[in-house]
Amino acid sequence: MLSELPKFCLITGADCSLCTVAEDLISATVPELEMGLIDVRSDYDLYHLYGAQIPVLLNTHANMALYWPFTATSISEFIHS
Repeated sequence: MLSELPKFCLITGADCSLCTVAEDLISATVPELEMGLIDVRSDYDLYHLYGAQIPVLLNTHANMALYWPFTATSISEFIHS
């Protein structure tokens, strides 16, 4: 599944206020970033990997994850690593 996704994806959840904060922070930090949004409950494996940890920013090409809480600095370093 991950190989079919954009390079960067934010794993989110319904009614997740932290996910909204994370999405806004990512958009403010890297406005040009093309990022997919994935509901953690949309996939069994994602749910079991990340269900208790959302929001999580994934680099699907490098199989790397940035876990909440993150900052503008950690987002920028993650995106450019």
